[in-house]
Amino acid sequence: MARLSPERRAGKRLGCKLSVETRQRFEGAGMASMSLVIGTKNLSSWSLRAWLLLRHFGIGFDEVELALDTAEFAQQVQQWSPTSRVPALIDGDLRLWDSLAICEYVSDAY
Repeated sequence: MARLSPERRAGKRLGCKLSVETRQRFEGAGMASMSLVIGTKNLSSWSLRAWLLLRHFGIGFDEVELALDTAEFAQQVQQWSPTSRVPALIDGDLRLWDSLAICEYVSDAY
């Protein structure tokens, strides 16, 4: 898992300015503060879209992969996503569950 560099933490890599709150979240421990809940990558292209974006930009995140089309999936996904769908991004108190919304959030924040 990639760690955020000081430049990325400061938002300089992409030429964006992060809010003070966002910057403070990533300074300090250097741990991934986000979790990305995805379905099996070869079955869920929407999950793969968000995963590829985070990996491409080297943004640190914890990956939670749930097996699709199983009896346990419905129970497991409810703890992560209010809509019971994947992908879901959890960043502190923020929960996003649409791949395009996740991509837009990451683009704006990083």
